[in-house]
Parts: sequence; structure tokens; C-alpha cells
Amino acid sequence: MDDCLSPESLSEAALRTLLTRERAHRQDLEQEVVRLQAGLARQNAVMIQLQQRDATRERELSEYRTLAAGLTEPGTRVRVCVLRQQVAQTESALRMVGPALQDVFVIPAGDPQKRLTVSEAQ
Repeated sequence: MDDCLSPESLSEAALRTLLTRERAHRQDLEQEVVRLQAGLARQNAVMIQLQQRDATRERELSEYRTLAAGLTEPGTRVRVCVLRQQVAQTESALRMVGPALQDVFVIPAGDPQKRLTVSEAQ
């Protein structure tokens, strides 16, 4: 019991008042605990999102390092040039052959086995 309480303050009315104050204070503290727990939950959610984003960035960084290593590897530039030449040759060949293939075959949607000439499809 509090040393500041005098014996006359131990009346029923005084004790009831103290109990009421204590209950109100306890409710305030419980509300504060709920508020703080909600804040922690929000912070935890943000931390989880940041950890996931960090993991994603780490994977991306690893992929970029692998790409950079591949691009700086000896012979890579030669292979890239060869591939570019092959693509250019293929595109050129397709441009030349494309008009000739316009009247050959059309595959109707839904039936890959059935082939029609362009004139039959129209």
C-alpha cells in the first residue's frame, strides 16, 4: 500500500476512487500496448517487403554479373559479330523469299493439319 495514504483515506469511497483511477490507467496502458503492437506489425510487414526486395535485387545483381562476365569473356565479341551477321543474312533471305511464299499455303486457325492456298482461304 502507498505510504502517502493516511488512515482516513482508507474509506470505502476513497478506495473506490483509487480503484476507478487504476482501472482507467490500466485501460489506457492496454490501449497503448495494442497501438504499439499494431505499429510493430506494420514495421514487420515493411521489413519483410524490404527483405524480399533485397533478395530480388541480389538475384538480379548476380544475373548482371554473369552477363557482364560472359560479355567480357574472350571470344564473346567475335561470337556476337557472327550472330549478327547470321541474323542479317536470315532477314535478307526472308525478305527475298517472303513475296514468293505469299501464295503457297495458309494454315487455318484450329486445324494445323489442313492447308489451303491463299486463293482457297479467301
